[in-house]
Amino acid sequence: MTQRHPAQPLVSVIVVNWNGRDLLNSCFEALEQQTWRNMEFILVDNGSTDNSPALLREVLPRYPGCRSVRVEKNQGYGANQKSCYRKALDLGGDIIVMLHPDYQYTPALINSASIKRRSA
Repeated sequence: MTQRHPAQPLVSVIVVNWNGRDLLNSCFEALEQQTWRNMEFILVDNGSTDNSPALLREVLPRYPGCRSVRVEKNQGYGANQKSCYRKALDLGGDIIVMLHPDYQYTPALINSASIKRRSA
């Protein structure tokens, strides 16, 4: 899923998951449909107790370049978002997009947001 196109800014898509195991497969599939090509996907599991980490270990090998970060103790949504934002910047993201695991966005969402950012 991570693809590098130097002419485009790198968009870091972060999804904070807490007990969203049943949503993760469709989340990955929806992110694959995005039209923006210079994108990385970082899924942060915020201390889930629903077997999300086991599913991620199974699913992530199918998506080269995707990252998963496990936080053992739930930090709360806001605190986890701040940690994720810093991590994405440390990894070189030019544009940071935070999404929910129940991904219900158009495939052009990231492309539209990135173009608006570049022209601002």
